[in-house]
Amino acid sequence: MVNSADFTKRIHKIMEKNDLNASSFAEAIHVGRSSISHILSGRNNLV
Repeated sequence: MVNSADFTKRIHKIMEKNDLNASSFAEAIHVGRSSISHILSGRNNLV
């Protein structure tokens, strides 16, 4: 099972390490910007 808080922290670390904002990160991994924004804000609960 995925821990949402840990997953979000990992995304933040990847973005910081690669100097990416949410939009750039979403584009780099080929997902919608809103999907990344929802994950980062905690709106989406990951299972």
